[in-house]
Amino acid sequence: MGIMVSRKLRILCLHGYRQNSTIFREKTGSLRKLLKKHADLIYIDAPHLIPETTAELVESTNSEAANSEEHNHQQVDRSNQRGWWFSTSNQTYDPLKLTDCDKGFQESIEYVTNFIQSQTEPFDGILGFSQGASFVTLLLLSLNSNSQLSFRFVMLIASFKSGQTQHKDYYKNQINIPSLHIIGKNDQVIPFKMSEDLANDCFKEPINFYHDGGHFIPTTSEARLCYTEFLDKLQISLAGKTIFISGASRGIGKQIALRCAKEKANIVIAAKTTTPHPKLPGTIYTAAEEIEKAGGKCLPCVVDVREEEQVVKAFEDAVKKFGGIDILINNASAISLTDTLSTPMKKYDLMHNINARGTYLCSKIAIPYLKKSKNPHILMNSPPLSLNPAWFKGHVAYTVAKYNMSMFALGLSAELKEFGIAVNAIWPRTAIDTDAIALIAGEDYRKKCRKPDIMADAVYAIITKDSRSCTGNFFIDEEILKQSGVTDFEQYSVVPGVTDFMLDFFLDENLPKMQKTSSKTSSSSASKDGSEKATSTTTAKTTSTPSSESAEDVTKIFDGIKAMMNPDIIKKIQSVYAFDLKGEKWYLDLKNEQGSVGKGEPTAPAQCTLSMSKADFIQMFSGKLKPAAAFMGGKLKIKGDMSTALKLEQLLNQMKSKL
Repeated sequence: MGIMVSRKLRILCLHGYRQNSTIFREKTGSLRKLLKKHADLIYIDAPHLIPETTAELVESTNSEAANSEEHNHQQVDRSNQRGWWFSTSNQTYDPLKLTDCDKGFQESIEYVTNFIQSQTEPFDGILGFSQGASFVTLLLLSLNSNSQLSFRFVMLIASFKSGQTQHKDYYKNQINIPSLHIIGKNDQVIPFKMSEDLANDCFKEPINFYHDGGHFIPTTSEARLCYTEFLDKLQISLAGKTIFISGASRGIGKQIALRCAKEKANIVIAAKTTTPHPKLPGTIYTAAEEIEKAGGKCLPCVVDVREEEQVVKAFEDAVKKFGGIDILINNASAISLTDTLSTPMKKYDLMHNINARGTYLCSKIAIPYLKKSKNPHILMNSPPLSLNPAWFKGHVAYTVAKYNMSMFALGLSAELKEFGIAVNAIWPRTAIDTDAIALIAGEDYRKKCRKPDIMADAVYAIITKDSRSCTGNFFIDEEILKQSGVTDFEQYSVVPGVTDFMLDFFLDENLPKMQKTSSKTSSSSASKDGSEKATSTTTAKTTSTPSSESAEDVTKIFDGIKAMMNPDIIKKIQSVYAFDLKGEKWYLDLKNEQGSVGKGEPTAPAQCTLSMSKADFIQMFSGKLKPAAAFMGGKLKIKGDMSTALKLEQLLNQMKSKL
């Protein structure tokens, strides 16, 4: 498991009347120091300047300013005293008087709303002092239906209900987020009963902390403990949360389950594997045992995500056992990297029924349960959407099926935003090592992969974010972990020290790197061909033509492959290949009997056909051209099963030392 630094909470801070952001920041120095490991405090000025004449007038009355801590502060900057609204038309304010004037209030609402919307990162909480606290309450009441500007919690010091008649209707509602209210028993500016009434009337289950002081923010040991305990409870934890994961009996899905189990989560495994696969380890029951050993609770459910009755029953059983559903991870997926003519409708239907129908079905059934969760998430294991043809050619059916999952993420994020349900997608930058990959492509391929732990840590980072402010994103594993504070990515390498990872499909930023080797090789080949042609012009009688050399080299490569054939290689690869080298046909049978190689068509059906030039074939089998780069650069065309083609990596790596 990677070590991740939790993102600190972001708290928007609103100062009191006749203060400003600079003064309030100075006044909360002790609080900032106390909370530095928990939160970043962001301060904002009220939009309204208080005229100096009215400031003097207010100071002589029994008002917020008269006995405030700021009033006794030396060197008060009277030129920049600010307020959130005025209770009289001549721009004064008295919290104890009832009036029908709230001059500047709506401007302040718009001002703060625009400030919040301008931020690149959302605020988790909001803090207000005195008039700022009263304004925060009104702001929250006005934003009840606007999830985009919602906060996870609120902290109020010396707050009170507004005395302006225009605000009366606001207080008919209640605010249902965690709230901490700091109330001074000897506050001479805002009587403690006013703060108490606001807390109990306007908030559901408020936490009221009373101190013996007056109109200020206390920093006694008791107060400090109160602040930290309140914020500690707000750190999103998976303990006791129920996570429904499709396709979690092995691979990435199981690793996600194990990561969440370490946080004491309840895991629902929804998969079909009840008996061991002949070549792949693990069932839903063995996975459940590992999950419980890791610290979580587990319910293994036999589920085919294509079958509505099975999915409905699995959710019902999970709710019956754990009491609800908090997170859905749509991980189940089917893949066939075959071109259109090589993809039978049975495979097409399988991919679309699992990737598209299964994802839609699980999401649909989960939504009513997720609406009852405090921090609900739906997460798809699917790539960002790109219309680059490079990601479609050679496996159109799979790409379209996989993109269905991504389109559901995009659509559902908009549809469910008003309910606070986050819907996102996660995709790896590099190939991920799983037992299925090892079976298909072999051990050599695994060496260029990252462990599934990187995806598990990335998923954990996403589902522990606030669902109301983190939705509609296509996350990349490496990027989200960097944002979460991870700097050591060596821990995720299958082989320590490897940096030349096999890059994953569907990421446009990967495409130049995947084509880079191909481009370099192309330039090198062009230069080499040019020099050979020049040489052949002057020494035609003694030098072979490039085409004859290429033919000889191709023959040598196939002779080398034939010499390398042994029962172990045949047992590992178990495939038949056909090669079309610009009209010259070759075959390689690494499946039947002792294996065979030669010119012409294979005697047994080929699982895939590789078409390329002789020069590129030579470059590839001599280790100078990577198959992925050749494929992405258009130099290699694969007809048939892409996973069969991947097995050639083993043979290519052995050929490097032989040619």
